[in-house]
Amino acid sequence: MPLTREEKSGVVGKFQRSAQDTGSPEVQIALLSERINGLSQHFTTHKADHASRRGLLKMVNQRRKLLDYLKTRNSDSYRVLIEKQGVGKGNVTIQPMCGVCLRLVLGREEAEVADSVCECRLAHP
Repeated sequence: MPLTREEKSGVVGKFQRSAQDTGSPEVQIALLSERINGLSQHFTTHKADHASRRGLLKMVNQRRKLLDYLKTRNSDSYRVLIEKQGVGKGNVTIQPMCGVCLRLVLGREEAEVADSVCECRLAHP
């Protein structure tokens, strides 16, 4: 469901740089995030709506591109935005891996096998 005029003006007012700003990357990312959240709720009831799912993927991709653009142009604004909205690659946690997995992922022979039991719980050859 599209955003109403009041919802859109509220999101724009929260993330705009100046009084006339409606198209900055911050505002576009915030508007896309609102639309993505609305569609995510739509999919809880309409699981077989594949056409809307394609639109959702396009919006997520567009938001990712805008986030990458903002990160290269204005990293301070990027950090503030991902803290406010909780989106972006800033909140990714890395799971510990054993030496065998490090060799598989990194492709390096220098990684030593520290433990015989793998912490990442993968089946090794």
